[in-house]
Amino acid sequence: MAGEEWNHQIKDALYEADIIILLVSPNFLASRYVREQEIKIAMERHTNPSDPAVVVPVIIRPCDWKDNAFSRLQALPKNSKPITSWSNHDEAMLDVVSGIKKLVMRKKDTPSIQPTASATSSPATSYFSTPPLEPKHLDTAKLKKMIGAGKTKNVIATLLADQNLDGMVRNQVIMMDQKFRTLQNEKLIGILSDENANRKSAQINYGLLQILDNIS
Repeated sequence: MAGEEWNHQIKDALYEADIIILLVSPNFLASRYVREQEIKIAMERHTNPSDPAVVVPVIIRPCDWKDNAFSRLQALPKNSKPITSWSNHDEAMLDVVSGIKKLVMRKKDTPSIQPTASATSSPATSYFSTPPLEPKHLDTAKLKKMIGAGKTKNVIATLLADQNLDGMVRNQVIMMDQKFRTLQNEKLIGILSDENANRKSAQINYGLLQILDNIS
C-alpha cells in the first residue's frame, strides 16, 4: 500500500512464512537485496532446528545458482530443470505445484506443539526464560504489570498455556507471538534500528494489553 515501508513488509513476511519459495532466475541472483537480505533470512530460518520454516528453490530460468547458500536444497521442478527449458511449460509448472502441495500436506499432518506450563521440555520452558503462570491462576492484572516490566514473552507463554482461552482470543495471542518472534529475530541479526525496534515492541505490548482487557 502507498506509504508503507516495503523493506519492513518483506522482512515481516519472511519471518512469518511457513514455506519460503525462491523464484530463481538471473535477475533474482543479480539482486543485491535478494542475496544479502532475502536469501540470508530464508536460510537462517531453514537451518534453525527450532524453526518450522522450509525453503524451496524453484528454478525459473537457466542461471548459475549452484554456488549459492540454497544450492544444497532440493529444487523444483524435477531434476532442477529450469521451467523455461521444458518443452511444455504447463507440465513444468504442474510439477512445481505438485511438489509444493506435497510439502504443504506434510506440514499440515505434522502436529504443532503448544506451550504448556507443566512440561519442562515444552517450547514454553525452552523458549521463555522463566516458566509461565499456571493457567488456573491466570491473573490479567498481574499479566499487565509483567508487560510493563518488560516480560512480554512470559505473558505470551502464560496466555498460550491457558487451555480455556477462547479460540478467537488464542488466535490473537498467536499473532502477537509471531510478531514478537519476528522482532527478536530482527534484533538478533541487527536489521532494525533502536527506534523501529522500540516502536514494534510498543505495538506488540499494546496489542497484548487490549487482549487482556477483553478477557478481564
